[in-house]
Amino acid sequence: MLSEQFQESLKQLRTQKNLTQDELAEKLGVSGQTIYKYENGITFPPPEKIEKILHFFNVDPNNLFGYNSYSKNIDTLLRIIANEGSLQADILQELKANDESSAINLLVNRYPFLEGYNLELLKEYNDFDFERSIKKYINQELNRIIALKVSPED
Repeated sequence: MLSEQFQESLKQLRTQKNLTQDELAEKLGVSGQTIYKYENGITFPPPEKIEKILHFFNVDPNNLFGYNSYSKNIDTLLRIIANEGSLQADILQELKANDESSAINLLVNRYPFLEGYNLELLKEYNDFDFERSIKKYINQELNRIIALKVSPED
């Protein structure tokens, strides 16, 4: 069952990092008692806490929930991350060459509606857009996995 696999994975990830429940709780912004409840199947974390757990341990949902399957959400996430990484590398190259106008042009090409704004605003919007896209697909994937693994109760 999804909850049991999650419980085992969370405890294993925590102990691999040599963290107590209280230490992990502090890093995730919850109480030690909450981590205890997650690891013992008393409660199940909401999506935003699952997202924090995934990010903190740098694991994908499949590892955390013990589920392996093909998903277009994961493919989309990988494509977004690859595209963003490529864009960021290009921007850094332009900035390294002291060519701020070329860096601005790269971002304006991606977000034409922001033409005329300074580099800082363009970078902030780019970061916001990237984070929003990632969160959207992570939540979709988590919901997909939960729907597949949790059977309706009678």
